[in-house]
Amino acid sequence: MFAAFLAALFFALNSTCANNNLRAHGPVVANLGRLGVATVVLGLFAHTLGGGLSSVSVSWFVLSGIIGMGLGDLGVFAALPFLGSRLTVLIMQCLAAPLAALAEWLWLGTKLTSAQLLWGLLILGGVALAIMPSKASPPRVRVRPIGFLFGFVAACGQGFGAVISRKGGMVASAAGESVANASFGLTAAYQRILAGLVFTAVWFVALRLLRRLPS
Repeated sequence: MFAAFLAALFFALNSTCANNNLRAHGPVVANLGRLGVATVVLGLFAHTLGGGLSSVSVSWFVLSGIIGMGLGDLGVFAALPFLGSRLTVLIMQCLAAPLAALAEWLWLGTKLTSAQLLWGLLILGGVALAIMPSKASPPRVRVRPIGFLFGFVAACGQGFGAVISRKGGMVASAAGESVANASFGLTAAYQRILAGLVFTAVWFVALRLLRRLPS
């Protein structure tokens, strides 16, 4: 639970910083910059004290990184100008959980208990009630429908990326690798974020090339 709390906390801080970075430097520099710094820091650990790219589950973590750090983060940065950081985080976090639960049930067979479903729906209902705009508390940014679409893409990236990461952990555990330690987690994070960085860089280069084509 504590690890899950830290993950939610850092995701929230990440979106707030990303929004400020986006305004200052634009989406390309902001997104590639944060991914680049994280890749260098995690890479130094992974290639010295960690496992580098040698895990049997590296392909799963690469796929998770493409979906979560690549497509998911593109959705986050696209949603921020339309929704602001707080609403973007709420949409991403609240939708990522049920999407991940559905994917994990259909793919890995993991079922939630009735109590878990009840409390999850209660939490989502409470969040929806709390963020519902009113005349006394209007939204602080101009909310546009396209922003919710980008927020949904971000939630899909985070939720499905987490499920694929769990599959990677299961594959590594079945192969005899020790997954219940910080070294494995940081190495897996490096593999994911490296894949996300490469995907994002290719994405922006492709967009630049398409814009240069004659209309």
